[in-house]
Amino acid sequence: MALVAVHPVLGGVGTPEGSASVSRSGSGPVFDLAGLAPGHNTSGNVRIANAGSGPGNFVLSAAVSGDPKLASSLVLTVADETGHVAYRGSLAGLSSETLGTFAPAETHTYKLSVALPGTAGNELQGLSAGASFTWSAVSA
Repeated sequence: MALVAVHPVLGGVGTPEGSASVSRSGSGPVFDLAGLAPGHNTSGNVRIANAGSGPGNFVLSAAVSGDPKLASSLVLTVADETGHVAYRGSLAGLSSETLGTFAPAETHTYKLSVALPGTAGNELQGLSAGASFTWSAVSA
C-alpha cells in the first residue's frame, strides 16, 4: 500500500479584519500504509493552525489515487483533540469536510487513522492507494 500524505494549502481572501492562513506541524507523510494487514490500523497526528491575522473557515479535502477498490475498503477517521469526529468513512469517500472557524493563532490537533477491516479479502493484496490531504482556509 502507498503513502498517505498531508499537504497544506495556504489560502485566504483578505477582509477588513485580516486574512486567514494555514500552518501545519511537521512535513511529509502522516503515516505509511505499507504492510497494513486486515484488522489493523495506523495513525498520525497533525497540528493545524490559523497563522493569519483574521478568522478563517477551515476545510479538509482529499485527492485519492491508486486502486479504487482498496481506497473504498480503507476506513479513514479524522478526529480533533476533543474527540469530535470530522470524518469517518472510506478513504475514497472523503472529498471535502468543513472543520469550522479558527480565530487567529487558534490551533487544533487532528488524528488521522486508517484501518483495513478484518473482513478484507485476498483480492486487495498487491493493490496500492494513497491520498493527498489539503487543509485550506478562507477568511471568515
